[in-house]
Amino acid sequence: MVRWDWMPIKHNLTKYDLIKDRIHKVAFKPDAEMSAEDIETRNIAIIIASFASNHAWRTYKFLSDGSFNLNQQEVHEEYKDAKNGRWKSITTSDISEVAQNTKINSAFSNWLFFNVEPQFHDAYKKAWLQLQKDFEYDCDTLDNR
Repeated sequence: MVRWDWMPIKHNLTKYDLIKDRIHKVAFKPDAEMSAEDIETRNIAIIIASFASNHAWRTYKFLSDGSFNLNQQEVHEEYKDAKNGRWKSITTSDISEVAQNTKINSAFSNWLFFNVEPQFHDAYKKAWLQLQKDFEYDCDTLDNR
């Protein structure tokens, strides 16, 4: 007789799970111990937290209603909250939502200009480009990231 109660559970990993796992590994590192890759991962997480409705519902609302009016105090506060720690609690559904929200592509530059400190613009642009590549990443060609 085979006992099924002790069998390991099988999970299918998605590209969003891989991104989430990378983010959660970085979330536990002190800032002083972060590599350049870790900092980019943190920046990716901050972007996700700044646009996902679960973390930044006002920003999400401004994008959804088509106004793209991201020069608002509420949007800036949500970015600051994302930067100050909300990025650490990113979920797979947050990542999926940001990946599927095509309005972010049109609004990203405005969001960056109005809300992000100028010295971080290049880092966030680089992180946004990497995130877009990660969204296209095919899990069937896993590469030990």
